[in-house]
Amino acid sequence: MFRFTPALLATAAALALVACDANDPTGPAEPTQVTAAPSTDAGSMSLTRLPKSFYVNPSSGKNTNPGTKLLPFKTLARALSSTIAKDTVRLAAGTYSAASGERFTNGTQQVPVPAGVMILGTVAGELTTRLQGAEGETGLSLKGGAAVRNLILAGFAIGIDATQGVQSLKGLLLDQTSLGIELRGTAQATLAGSTILLRPSTLPIIGVRAREQARFTMDGGMIGAESPNCEKTFIGVALLDAARLTLKNSATIKNIAGIGLAIRGTSHAILTKFAAIDRSFVQFPGKCAPRPSILTQDSASLTLRNARLVSIGGDFSMGVESNSRALLTIDSTEISGHSGAGIRGLGDFKLVASVSNFRQNGVGIDAIAAPKASITVSWTTLFLNAIGIRAPFFTLRNSVVSQNTTGIVVLSPFTDLGQTYDPGKNTITDNLITGVAFSSTVASGGVGGIFASGNTWDAATQGSDGGGQYPGKPLVNNSSPDRSGPNFDLPANGFFQIQL
Repeated sequence: MFRFTPALLATAAALALVACDANDPTGPAEPTQVTAAPSTDAGSMSLTRLPKSFYVNPSSGKNTNPGTKLLPFKTLARALSSTIAKDTVRLAAGTYSAASGERFTNGTQQVPVPAGVMILGTVAGELTTRLQGAEGETGLSLKGGAAVRNLILAGFAIGIDATQGVQSLKGLLLDQTSLGIELRGTAQATLAGSTILLRPSTLPIIGVRAREQARFTMDGGMIGAESPNCEKTFIGVALLDAARLTLKNSATIKNIAGIGLAIRGTSHAILTKFAAIDRSFVQFPGKCAPRPSILTQDSASLTLRNARLVSIGGDFSMGVESNSRALLTIDSTEISGHSGAGIRGLGDFKLVASVSNFRQNGVGIDAIAAPKASITVSWTTLFLNAIGIRAPFFTLRNSVVSQNTTGIVVLSPFTDLGQTYDPGKNTITDNLITGVAFSSTVASGGVGGIFASGNTWDAATQGSDGGGQYPGKPLVNNSSPDRSGPNFDLPANGFFQIQL
């Protein structure tokens, strides 16, 4: 029988909150049962009897028993060999392992979970149902739609594997697995109220991998390490091909110095409803250069809506590194604490950000390596960053750029901070060095300028009036006495102008 360590007691308590009969594997079936279409195989048992429950106890059961409440099987494998769609397997608390006679899928044997089967574990105080595997084994090989509740799966190469159907996974702890959940084909899995713990290994450790057309939804819960670390072999979630991911309801990827979320191919991810990637490196001053929290490549797309990306410490930590041709959408999201950049765009970077907050980053939005970047920012606050925005062409509207060291660094003469017919309505104030500055590269390019009409600047400063406006001063050039100051800094060389 397995006993929780102190570090896992909190997880056990969370697991105890699941279905009302979770503490009693002999209790009534859950009201919502997995459904599956009747088999068209003439030899299938699915048309020959009604659904039933099978009972398993690794201590008192025998595989020669009929699998009833009074005479349970000893192993899950034996129970699964008798199940058909809509059956339920009820596992008593205890450890199911090779030592107890359990068998799992590996290179020489298959122990499938038939489509439409429900597996119910038990949480009983400090004891719970634990499937204990070994390297090279898969804990649960789901062959279609399934429901799994209240289990610990530990020590497996793959905790749960599915290729098709709809999977409902709830109240799980996946621990010491090389790959927690593998989804392929058309599998559609929802993981609710669960934890995937990543522990150091010489091999890459992945919480969830979804590929081909698979879809993964994480509803609450956590993927990550128990405590801060600098293990850069960890990946929280990896999306490949055309896979889809949704993190919602405070689902968190936590304490991963590797990539929290890696997105490739034409896959798409959305973090919403307070989903977060949260990590801290304060215990490793000057010794940990983490990988980006989110990395997008190819034509993968990402949406952050009402989400959080937070990092504390670390050398040149990054929130999102986008090297994808697809759109990055940021809406009602906080991105803070990254010593490198909150968002770093590469290649054909495309960003639309609105109603968001970039705070205490090295650079809030950095597209210095994306000369063809397309960026639109509106109703957004850039606050207490070393640089708020550093980019070539971008459009800024109805936003606050305040208390940064430098608010905006212009990398091309086509930045749009407000037109006379479409005022910027931005507030660019209280930045330590200046609100808007030109990079030295742009400054050496000759004649150019930017549009910055209809904004509020530091009041009574650098030619502005008491309200921070520039009435009657539509243009400032490099010969003006107001050329340089806290509001904007036009380059001394070249004939750059700012249209106010």
